[in-house]
Amino acid sequence: MSDYSLKVNTIFYSIQGEGPLVGKPALFIRLSGCNLKCSWCDTNYTKYEELDLSVISERVHEVRSRTPFGLVVITGGEPCLQDIRPLVDRLIQDGFFVQIETNGTQPLGDIVGPERKSEVMVVCSPKEGTHLDVSTARWVHVWKYVVGHNVVVDESGIPLFAPRPTNTQPVYLQPMDEHEAESNRASVRLCVGLCMAHGHRLSLQVHKILGVE
Repeated sequence: MSDYSLKVNTIFYSIQGEGPLVGKPALFIRLSGCNLKCSWCDTNYTKYEELDLSVISERVHEVRSRTPFGLVVITGGEPCLQDIRPLVDRLIQDGFFVQIETNGTQPLGDIVGPERKSEVMVVCSPKEGTHLDVSTARWVHVWKYVVGHNVVVDESGIPLFAPRPTNTQPVYLQPMDEHEAESNRASVRLCVGLCMAHGHRLSLQVHKILGVE
């Protein structure tokens, strides 16, 4: 084991099922661990292998050799609980575009910045009761709010618990999957109405609709 390794839950190839890059083929690197305990969480991120960067890179290139793609999504759990800078650097050096999915509570440090706007996209999905890291908020490209059927929103259609986006940061509203049909339908109706009223964008979990990972 080298000095740098990550706790990796799984590495798999699929389509991006939600957010601004929905429908794009992507290689997902799901890291283990999360600092939140959302009751409706639909992701099993607890198990892991501790992998060297070289091993992660080999697995990424093994998939790339069979199926060409240019997008890698680093997700979790909460991926920024670990030091992902060396991983992001390696992926960029290898010619990938990197999307980071985060709840925004952890600092991104120098992972992103204006010189990397064509190489890295940060999609922040803050959750109720969390405190956003101020240094992270400034580098967010897209906000994606998971909205349940009984959420309270402000005059701009943003959940009251959430940080305010700037005028240049797109907002996506994603219906919460509460694993109960009527609640899910109510959440969809709410999100559609808020998007129509305030100009936000609707994010559906397309991978669930299609029945793929």
